[in-house]
Amino acid sequence: MVATSPAGIVRIPDRNHYRLTDDGLAFAIFYTKVHNRVLRPLLATAAPQCPPPLRVAIHTIDQHIDARLAAARLPSAAARNSGQVPKS
Repeated sequence: MVATSPAGIVRIPDRNHYRLTDDGLAFAIFYTKVHNRVLRPLLATAAPQCPPPLRVAIHTIDQHIDARLAAARLPSAAARNSGQVPKS
């Protein structure tokens, strides 16, 4: 018998196999729907179909994240990938 797990995934005894619990499956479905309905449109903010207020909001969030990274002296992912180091 497979024991329940709060993590949403359980190991099948005596095997190297795992399975989702009912809660784990519900969690996976929920986050797949969130990704498809919310995150994908937000990540496509440069696309023309994105409403201008949403583009402005995402730009504002991006500026705040950059400011926090600069205050913590952490380079952004773009700077790390291009080999550039932001000014401190």
